[in-house]
Formats: sequence, structure tokens, C-alpha cells
Amino acid sequence: DTLTAITGGAERMRIDSTGAITTPNNPAFLVRYGATSANVTGDGTAVQLQGNTEVYDKGSNVSTGSFTAPVAGTYAFQSQVYLEGVGSSHTGCYHFLETSGTDRSAFGGVFNPYNFQNTNGATGFVSSWMIEMAANDVAIVKINVSGGTQTVDIMGSTTFMNTFSGCLIG
Repeated sequence: DTLTAITGGAERMRIDSTGAITTPNNPAFLVRYGATSANVTGDGTAVQLQGNTEVYDKGSNVSTGSFTAPVAGTYAFQSQVYLEGVGSSHTGCYHFLETSGTDRSAFGGVFNPYNFQNTNGATGFVSSWMIEMAANDVAIVKINVSGGTQTVDIMGSTTFMNTFSGCLIG
């Protein structure tokens, strides 16, 4: 009741009796940010999110928040970010995925971060992207808050408040 595809002596794909397909070698990763980065943006400075805790990395394609595509294909990425220190003058926020090889950025959000603060003064948001990448292209996530001074922190946490994840989807 199971179909298994093996190449090079290793299982590459399995279809079980329910029709579920698993591909154990597809690249996939999740990193989180445990340490707060203080006063890194707010004045229009674009800051790369630096993951310091690797939750998983199938294929070992992640290094401090940079993902290198091992094969050409369509990749899905998601990033979740929480900011602190946003003031009323901070009227612009850009959360984007930047990729090499294609010389382009995919913007996930453009908004006024001050208007979205919670009662603790934090601003949080999630962005998702689907991007065509060539083998060896690199993807990173950046955040840019503008309109004020460089007082905005990227909050660190021992939970999954700030993350960058991705996987090959086709």
C-alpha cells in the first residue's frame, strides 16, 4: 500500500495508502530571532533580519538568516516580525524579501507601524512570498521603518515571535 521512489540508494519520495506524498529531501527551514536588535531602524535604514536559532533546516541551506536555494524552482517564504520603540513620526514600514540572481525585492507589507501598535507598544505583522529562484540564489528578509529616528527595535524572544521560514514547492 506504499509507493516508494529511491535514487542513489536513498528514499526520495513516498506515497502512502491515503495518497499523502512525502519528499524527505525537499529544502525547508525555520529560524527564529532570540535576541533583540536595539535601535536598528526608524530612519529609513533597511535591516536584514538575522536568525540566531535554527529550529530546522532540511538540506542545510540556511546561514544566519540567509537561505541559499539548492535547486531552481518556486519557493514559498514567510516572515513574522515584532517591533518595539515605534513613535508617532514613524509613518512607513516595509517588510520585504530580497533575492540575488533576479535583482528584485518582493514587498510583503507597506504600512504605518505606529497605527498598528498593541497595548504594550509593539507592532507585529506577517508577510508571505512565492518566488522563482535559480540554484544558488540567496533570499534574505529585511525590515525598514522610516519617518523618524533610529529608535526601533526588532524584538527578540524565546518563542516564535520573529521567524523566517521557507520551502521548495515546485
